[in-house]
Amino acid sequence: MQTNNKITVAIVDDQKLIIDGLISLLQESPEIEVVGYSTNGNQVKELIENKKPSVILLDYRFPELSKDGIEIATEMLAYYPTSKFLMLTSYDEFALVKEALKKGIKGYLLKNT
Repeated sequence: MQTNNKITVAIVDDQKLIIDGLISLLQESPEIEVVGYSTNGNQVKELIENKKPSVILLDYRFPELSKDGIEIATEMLAYYPTSKFLMLTSYDEFALVKEALKKGIKGYLLKNT
């Protein structure tokens, strides 16, 4: 959901350094508000329920999990079909981009851009 006409964002990435960098960059925009973050892919549902972000930036790979970000987003979209997921990853394989978009993820961002 949007608060005060801002785009609310939650970030889920296993690297805290990436999260901190994204928060720093996104805070520069008056249209964006970071409402939450997690380094644990298992906490996506909790973030959505508690923070109600309009956009979730989600990493592709979580070493501690047996599922990837595409699988996590697909599961969450079954519960929260209006959520907007953007895959955030260093994997630039076209097959992953295609799979992500086919599963309902709205965009695919490379960490090096």
